[in-house]
Amino acid sequence: MTKQRIGIWIIGAWGGVATTVAIGLAALQKGLTSSSGLVSANPFFQKLNLVDWDQLVIGGHEIRETSFVDAAKHFSETSGVFHPALIQAVEPELNAFDKNVKPGTLIHVGDTIRSLAGDAVKQ
Repeated sequence: MTKQRIGIWIIGAWGGVATTVAIGLAALQKGLTSSSGLVSANPFFQKLNLVDWDQLVIGGHEIRETSFVDAAKHFSETSGVFHPALIQAVEPELNAFDKNVKPGTLIHVGDTIRSLAGDAVKQ
């Protein structure tokens, strides 16, 4: 029997926070990093029977035309927050997460947000 999948739905799916979540989750799923330091790694939470990392998937809504990999590379180049080798190692998982991202909406947004939107969302 397969384990139930649970989605994490993020508005602004290819933004900095969501990209960090996606890379962290993918790294945890592949065993490239430990959960040390995460609240869920606290012994108190071990009693709660939380879901396994491999049960989680990421998706969301986004107005920009990019991807998790492209966003991660941008953040790596501009701030050094992600090592290029880590991005490469989790690229297949990030590409899979991309398939769960849906177009966002521009209803009641200002010019600054509208300027970020890709053509598909502007239509």
